[in-house]
Amino acid sequence: MLVTVMLRFPVCRTSVRAVLHCQRRFSKIQASPALSERVRVFESLRERQGQQRTSGTTKQAFSVRLADGRTMDGTTGVTTPSIIAQNAR
Repeated sequence: MLVTVMLRFPVCRTSVRAVLHCQRRFSKIQASPALSERVRVFESLRERQGQQRTSGTTKQAFSVRLADGRTMDGTTGVTTPSIIAQNAR
């Protein structure tokens, strides 16, 4: 949507097309084959890495020692720094 809005302005028209290597047909933008290939490769890599992250994740317990000397317990993949900060109050 941002690209279509930018193509309406004559100042940006040539620079946006040069960057995206797009052709305008029937008021829709079609990406070049090279850009489509890059998007396809990116999506496949992202999916593969997401599967690796979820399959290799094990829930392990850990403890955090706070500045005042208290120790708080947590679980990897579940406990975040904000949760620890909220529980420390």
